Amino acid sequence: MLNLPEELFAVAEIGEVIIPSSVIHINSDALSKLTVTTSLTVSTALYNKYKAEFDKATNIANLIKV
Repeated sequence: MLNLPEELFAVAEIGEVIIPSSVIHINSDALSKLTVTTSLTVSTALYNKYKAEFDKATNIANLIKV
């Protein structure tokens, strides 16, 4: 499960790929907040702090790319 903190959503540009619950099992609360792109844009400090979470998100986005 991705564990992206609330503060991240304040600075991230969220876009294109929505992860459907039928493809990846994420609890409904997290799913309602989460869309993933391979080019999330955040401040450098937050990116470095949460790099592992971004790597997970990128891997998921790449898995479900058409």
